[in-house]
Amino acid sequence: MNQTLRRLCCLLLICAALPVARAQAEGVEPTIIVDRRSDGVSLYFALPAPRLEGVFGADISALLTETGTADRVKLLEGTYEVAEDLIASLGITGDGEPAPFQATSLMLHHPEALPPFETPLDAEISVSVCTSADTIGDVAQSLLQAYMGYFAWKLPKTSVIEIDFPERGNGPMVWQVLDYRDFALTGRSVVEVADGGTLRLAPMQYVRGGLAKAALLVGLCCLALLAAIALWRRSGGLSRSS
Repeated sequence: MNQTLRRLCCLLLICAALPVARAQAEGVEPTIIVDRRSDGVSLYFALPAPRLEGVFGADISALLTETGTADRVKLLEGTYEVAEDLIASLGITGDGEPAPFQATSLMLHHPEALPPFETPLDAEISVSVCTSADTIGDVAQSLLQAYMGYFAWKLPKTSVIEIDFPERGNGPMVWQVLDYRDFALTGRSVVEVADGGTLRLAPMQYVRGGLAKAALLVGLCCLALLAAIALWRRSGGLSRSS
């Protein structure tokens, strides 16, 4: 009996740690931030620059020098068309209808030169701050991060957004998804999308101050406490019987 209860406690702790462990194993990239507001919905993507072509099927060689580093001059001339080519390779719908997402910007930066890609403000900075010698220097493409922003005006913030990725023969892709509504984080998840698969971005209900996580932790703690009490009673019963 004691051994069974100990195993139960261990299982509860493992279940509580699984989401954190998986997020740490996958890292924070590639990442999609969904920014839902009253005037429309924005999508922000961040992923290693070498994976752009494999994920979106679009060529970004026009933004690189002959040695494979980012071409700052070309980036400063404008990246709107490249960003449009990237999103054109995707099929995006809102509540089952084609969603009119338009490119705002595409930038290449060294990730250490920018804030963490965690909030809509971080995302706006990532796609708004012009690439400079401070953020790319002569860094190889393999070390650069690509940041892309897209906006669909008047798309209801409650829309269920589905993104159909092209089949590229590269296997599944793991995304971290951060969903915001009116600047409040409403959901965080790690999703594996099959090659040529669909990523479904459903609006989450408001979760302010991490209440959902707190409720989960309280529930797990209560279960662990009950298991500990049962162990204590069992041990006391054994002592009395002996």
